[in-house]
Amino acid sequence: MQVIWGLDRGGAERVVVDLSLGLRDLGHDASVCCFVDGGPLQAELEARGVPVFVLPKRGRFDLTIIYRLVRLFRAQKIDVVNTHLITADLWGRLAAKLAGVPVIVTTEHSADPGIYRNRLQYILDTFFGLFTAKIIAVSKRVRDYHLSAQHYRKGLFTVIYNGIDPQKFTHRRNRSGALKAQFGIHDPGAPIIGFIGRLAEQKRPDHFLKVIKMITGEHPNVIGLVVGDGDWRGRLEALVKSLGLEDNVILTGTRSDIPHILSILDVLVMTSQQEGFSVAILEAMSAAVPVVATDVGGNAEVITHGMDGFIHPFGDIAGLSGSVLELLRDQASSGRVGAAARKRVAGHFTINRMVGQTAALYEGLLPAKH
Repeated sequence: MQVIWGLDRGGAERVVVDLSLGLRDLGHDASVCCFVDGGPLQAELEARGVPVFVLPKRGRFDLTIIYRLVRLFRAQKIDVVNTHLITADLWGRLAAKLAGVPVIVTTEHSADPGIYRNRLQYILDTFFGLFTAKIIAVSKRVRDYHLSAQHYRKGLFTVIYNGIDPQKFTHRRNRSGALKAQFGIHDPGAPIIGFIGRLAEQKRPDHFLKVIKMITGEHPNVIGLVVGDGDWRGRLEALVKSLGLEDNVILTGTRSDIPHILSILDVLVMTSQQEGFSVAILEAMSAAVPVVATDVGGNAEVITHGMDGFIHPFGDIAGLSGSVLELLRDQASSGRVGAAARKRVAGHFTINRMVGQTAALYEGLLPAKH
C-alpha cells in the first residue's frame, strides 16, 4: 500500500499512481491510502483496478488517524507500506509499525525539504528511520542531502529514479493550431516557451517571467505559457503587469493534457529553487522538447549540458535566457537536442524501470522479515 497525503496532480502523486498501476500489472495486490479526498488521480487508479482508501485527517494533530491506519493495514493484510511526503511519512510509518507491517519503506522526493519541514518533523523523521527497512531517494542528490542533514544508519538509502511512459508523449510538433487558438495564440511564428509546475516558491515561476522578459528583446512576439496553479498565482499576475508582459504571458491554470501542451512548445524552462527529480522534465524530454533547467535536485543527473538539454545555476536568469535564445536561433541544433533528450529518457527513465526496481526492492526485503 502506498500512503500519501492526497492525489491532486503533482510529481510525487504521479509517481504513486504510476507505481501502483505498474505493481498491479506485475501481479501484486497494490492499493493506495490518502488523508484527503482522492483528487483527480483517484478516478484513474480506481478505473484501472487499484483501490483507493480515503481516511480523512481532521486537523494537524488528529491522533485517531493512527488507529484508523492500523485497522486498515491489518484488515487489508498489508505486507509492504511505502509512504510519500512528510505527513504520510510520519503518521503512516508509525501506524505501520504498530500494525506489525513486515516491511516499511518511505520515498524521499525532495533534496531540500526544509522549505516545508519544521525541526520537530526532522527529529521524528530521523527517529522513524530506525524502523524503516529502506528509504528510496528519487535522485543521488536527494540521497546525499538527507545523509548530510540527518543521522541515518549506513545502508538505509537506495536510489530509484522516477520514470514515465514514453509512449504518452508522441505528439511532438503538433502545429495544427487548434490548441494554440484555444490559448489565443494567433501568430504562427511566435516562439512558445513553457513552464509546467506548481505556482509556488519552490518552483520560482517569477524567475520564468524574468526569462521571458529578457527574450522579448530579440523575440518581441514570444509567448510564455505558464501551466499550473498555486499560491503564487496572484503574485505572478501582478508581476506580469509590472514587467509589461500582458501580451506575452498566458497563465493556463491546471491542465490534464500535458502531452498536447508539450506538442506546441519550442522550449521548456524550469526555474526551480528546489527539486527532487522532476517528472515534468522527463515528460518534456520524452516529447523531444529541449529543456533549460536550474541545477537543483536531480536535474543534472538526467540532463547533460549542451547535449540533451541545458543546466544553469539557480537564479542565473541571463544563463537560462541565453540557452533559450541559442535554441531559438538554431532550429537544427534544437532538433538534435530534443532527439537526444528523448533517447536519454527512453533508455534510463521509464516507468517499467522504476516499477521493476521498486518491486525487486520490496521482494528482497520481505524474506528477511518473514
